[in-house]
Amino acid sequence: MKKRNTVLWAAAVLAFLFVRPAGGGEADPLLAVRGGRIITVSGGVIENGVLLIRGGRLEAVGRDVAVPPGAEVIEAAGAVITPGLIDAFTHLGMERPEAGGGDYDESAKAVLPQLRVIDAIDWENEDFPAACSEGVTSALSAPGEGALLSGQSALVRLPGHSSGGGETLRFPAAVHANLGEAAKLRFGSRNQYPSTRMGAMALLRQTLLDARQAMESKTGPDRAAAAAVESLGPVLKGEMPLVVRANRLDDILTAVRLADEFGLRLVINHGAAAFRAASELAERKIPVLVGPLADFRSTPESAADSLESAVRLQRAGVKIAFQGNSGRRPDALLEIARLAVAHGLPEEEAWRALTLNAAEIFSVDGRIGSLEAGKDADVVIFSADPLRETAVVRTVISRGRIVFSR
Repeated sequence: MKKRNTVLWAAAVLAFLFVRPAGGGEADPLLAVRGGRIITVSGGVIENGVLLIRGGRLEAVGRDVAVPPGAEVIEAAGAVITPGLIDAFTHLGMERPEAGGGDYDESAKAVLPQLRVIDAIDWENEDFPAACSEGVTSALSAPGEGALLSGQSALVRLPGHSSGGGETLRFPAAVHANLGEAAKLRFGSRNQYPSTRMGAMALLRQTLLDARQAMESKTGPDRAAAAAVESLGPVLKGEMPLVVRANRLDDILTAVRLADEFGLRLVINHGAAAFRAASELAERKIPVLVGPLADFRSTPESAADSLESAVRLQRAGVKIAFQGNSGRRPDALLEIARLAVAHGLPEEEAWRALTLNAAEIFSVDGRIGSLEAGKDADVVIFSADPLRETAVVRTVISRGRIVFSR
């Protein structure tokens, strides 16, 4: 009996340790952001509003929200408060120029859908806090763009200056393919297949056909096909998008044909000439990841790019999300949004393209992308409206924690 009582007592102690709230039994700390102009993205703009944050989530958002006694208060009068920005395409955590370029671009073969960025992300990479200081709290960290099928991306929450490790919000978020010059030049220069656009598309179609056949096989995929089925199965089932880098109009339309043939959830990446296919994209609800500005008309295949691309796509009914590749240019995401607004994109649509649209495209909108009660508390406080005037990031809150302030 004595031994049994000892075991029960030990179990009770362990249960207490594992279920007690953070902070040694105290309630989750409460943080309030008071004053300022709150751009919720999903529910309009609230002047002189209040955000209440508890346990890493937004507890209340509104104008007449009372701040409970004992709450830590950030006074934000005169500031602009937005959801954390989401960069829709980066190589964050995998780029290291001093180490020969990093770990995001495997060049050995053309077809590598089984590669996983989570096996290469360095959460201590200095690019994370640099991007965070510009208001980027989440990003798609993706494989390189040299292979025909380059691997699987992850939607990650960035570690900030004081928050420790980051967080994977969704993996895999997408499988990535690359049409056009990149793969053609890489493998053509080695006299390897594929060395033409015809060859690239034939190999991509055959890979999808083989994966689909293996999925439908009554005996199951053989060992050689197992990796392709594991990585491409969710794409073929429509459970996960295929993000296709395509700039030239013919490459974009080729990707659309591929999506029609296999019933894919297609996302066009870069899409310099995507506005010229706006009706086809809108009809099929195919989104476009617009940017980055560093690539603007930088190659012959991106020569058709236009500073009015974002507004022309948006007016046609195409969902857009901005990508700035924040690893190399931490301020690039807001820069492309400002230029889009200057060329006609409505401000409210620019904020959606900086936040909620990317969250919807990669199926994390239940957690991030807008300021709504119940969502993760990813918040940026700007000194002014960064789409209208010169502004700096004053404070970044990531899942309820202040991870950057100046």
